[in-house]
Amino acid sequence: MVFETACEADRDAVRALWTEAFTDDTPEDVDAFLERWFASDAVLLVRDGNTVASMLFLLPQSLCIGERVLTAGYIYAGATAVSYRGQGLYRRLLDFASRYAEQRGMAALFLHPADESLADSYVRMGFTVPMTCAPTMDVEQTGDRTLLSAAEYRTARKRALADEAAYIDWTVDALDYALTWCRAVRAGESVALLGERSGQPVAWECFGALPLPAGGGRSPGTAETVGLMKWLDESDGSCPSTVYMGYGWE
Repeated sequence: MVFETACEADRDAVRALWTEAFTDDTPEDVDAFLERWFASDAVLLVRDGNTVASMLFLLPQSLCIGERVLTAGYIYAGATAVSYRGQGLYRRLLDFASRYAEQRGMAALFLHPADESLADSYVRMGFTVPMTCAPTMDVEQTGDRTLLSAAEYRTARKRALADEAAYIDWTVDALDYALTWCRAVRAGESVALLGERSGQPVAWECFGALPLPAGGGRSPGTAETVGLMKWLDESDGSCPSTVYMGYGWE
């Protein structure tokens, strides 16, 4: 087994493994992601001869801690081929990703576990810092709202999170990708990244006071833990006890 970064010739194998592992994603979804994010330094693989046995994407994002701006790697689309599961390959790939990220100057890795059982596994692998999302609520998609570009949403988001002790400042590219399945709107003084959950409109991130529909919705003020972070150099002493993540692509 060889642990290494991908090359362009691996694109089809990565697409095939993605399709096998994430059956809810359409071929169009997969191609749209790969067109934007496939790069040799962003895909880490376990290779068994000519076969891609396991993979993950490692996408650098800014981690703001007070006045400090560090780099954290977003682990996304981690998967192991069915025929290679149960061998601990993905755990070893995450160890490889940690060393690779540290060599590239990253301070931390973070991810959005797909379910609670995976979250427990990630905690055992050192992802122990909880990451939160802003209070979310069901919203009415009525009235006049000004659509924001990814850059405008990022500016509004940074302003809204200025008092957070630590938060992920997603790049414009990352936010632009989010807008392929969500839309950022402004309603008065509030800003939100709107999407859907079980067919119902929700604000994945909500800054300000978007209106609740009559008799429904979730109350503002109840933050959710949506992600986990692993600090790569714990001797640094500056790892925050919690980090605001916001939305996740999952």
